[in-house]
Amino acid sequence: LQEAWYLIGSYVIPLDSQTERCRNHSALLFDSFLNSEMWALKMVEASGTPGANILDGNIMDLGNYDECVAVTAPHGLFRGQHCIVETRGFLPPDVLNKISPSDEILSMIRKDVMFSVCVPDSCTVLDVKAHMDVTLNSVNATALMYNSSCSSATSPPLDLADYLTILLLLIIIVVTALSTCYEYLTPKSERNDLLVSFSITSNTGQLLSTASSSASLSCLHGLRFFAMSWIILGHRVMHLNFLPNRRVTNILQHIDSPAWIPIQNFKMSVEIFFMLSGTLAAYNFFRDRLKGKRFNYVSFCVNRYLRLIPPLLMVTLLYATVLIRVTDGPVWKRMFTKYHDSCQKNWWTNFLFIGNYFPYLLCVPQTWYVDVDFQLHVLSPLLLLLIYKQRTRGFLLAGVVFLASNTAAMVYFFSNGLQTGGSFKKDPTNGHIRAFLYFHTHYRLTSFVVGVFLGYLLFRIKQQQLIVKLTKLQLWTGWGMAALLFLGTVMSTSVFDNPQYEHVLWLDTLHNVCSHPAIALAGAWVVLVCTLGNGGIVDKLLSWRPLIPLSRLTYCVFLLHMFVQNFQIYRTRTTVVFDTIDVWYLFFADVFVSYLVAILLYLGVEAPASNIFNCLFKDSEKST
Repeated sequence: LQEAWYLIGSYVIPLDSQTERCRNHSALLFDSFLNSEMWALKMVEASGTPGANILDGNIMDLGNYDECVAVTAPHGLFRGQHCIVETRGFLPPDVLNKISPSDEILSMIRKDVMFSVCVPDSCTVLDVKAHMDVTLNSVNATALMYNSSCSSATSPPLDLADYLTILLLLIIIVVTALSTCYEYLTPKSERNDLLVSFSITSNTGQLLSTASSSASLSCLHGLRFFAMSWIILGHRVMHLNFLPNRRVTNILQHIDSPAWIPIQNFKMSVEIFFMLSGTLAAYNFFRDRLKGKRFNYVSFCVNRYLRLIPPLLMVTLLYATVLIRVTDGPVWKRMFTKYHDSCQKNWWTNFLFIGNYFPYLLCVPQTWYVDVDFQLHVLSPLLLLLIYKQRTRGFLLAGVVFLASNTAAMVYFFSNGLQTGGSFKKDPTNGHIRAFLYFHTHYRLTSFVVGVFLGYLLFRIKQQQLIVKLTKLQLWTGWGMAALLFLGTVMSTSVFDNPQYEHVLWLDTLHNVCSHPAIALAGAWVVLVCTLGNGGIVDKLLSWRPLIPLSRLTYCVFLLHMFVQNFQIYRTRTTVVFDTIDVWYLFFADVFVSYLVAILLYLGVEAPASNIFNCLFKDSEKST
């Protein structure tokens, strides 16, 4: 037994570390472990080792994080520190390929066996790596560790940025309380609009209001909510890989099933948002011209910027400072540090809305869409003004832009030999090449242009400048075409994901590039028939009044939902057995919590900022 304990201790305790202090403390831990001292037994016990079910994908063992970081050596000499060790070469390639295939969702982090060790907090990451390299050398494996691989119960002291962020949050709370009291105590006729900008009462009333005018496009609220839910569901499944799972093969079986194909293709939902963005840009533009408002390009861009920037900068600030301190866990520091550090260095890309052209500098990953949306709005007056002044030439230019963007995407896709398929399938070509196609604005114009066409059409219909009456045959034909475009585009990826399919480059190119406008056109049909009053039950669902407040929260939910998911995933302590029912439980929890925290961001930042800007620039152009 003593020999077995000796082998175990020499395996997990960093006796071969680089620094003398770590070696001395490790020697004390080793001797105490051999002497069965309780504190040392707890540290060794808290370490994790590769266990059973490796062939089912159980290649991540996180040990006992809480037990490790709670240990204190005699006389407070050191405390326990939990370190994640990622290996390379531990498993034979043929075994690894069976449990970690080429699916992108499983290749993000799980390259080989991952386990944990509990070591003295006087040891650095380099100390632990040096020891593990010696230990793993016997099986021709190496250790892969980062500065963020080790965590302890001792948090680093708050820095100036942290204090300023906390101060800002306290100021918002105090100002909100004062503004609410002012509104409550002051007669309505005597209130100053600027002083009630932060009022909880008025902003909550504004959020919960379900009033709509005849000029509003009420079905857009439901479309926003369901598209946002699709994104949340897709990101939840995408993050499954970061949960330590005893049976990864369960995930593989579900991902490849037909029922999960729409989830795999959740990224197509952004085409709905691009289409809606173009629709509202055009609809509001022509409606304002009808009211006699002069167009001011600077005001147009400034209003859009001021609409988007306050919540975005607040979320960026939180990512760069205090969010990393809100919880802990075996992989929390390892996984969230990349966002924290990136926001500290690259916050300016969010400030300038150019992060989509620097995709590997993004600190809040999903904000690439906000960047593209802003850039599209900055460019949109080139089309809208020409359509307004010379309709035929304007639509001709819009058609040229549509074809040029589609052609450019085709050329890029084809020339780089990319492959189409679901979002969770790994393209064997270089990942960053595909990212450029997904993030760059000049490849994403088609859905926005579809929205511009639709926005102009809806404007004319609402103003009764154009009377559209659809026969039953036309309605059924339209619904059939929309269903074919949507379901055909979404479900057809299963053909390209089939392991037996031999990729044909021109066919992959055609499918990938044409899927963007196809989804947008399907969504445009839904908006059109609902606006015409021919949407039936679909219109009733999308225009359901309770969805209006949820729609108003979409931007804040979009900015926050991935942190909500990261918070739950990265603080996980133990391995789990994950199944389909768990996805749906977590999805509904994601939706609930994301909208809950979005209310705080809306009431604390978005609504007050909008109120202030409206007070200061009452006569400026508005864009949605």
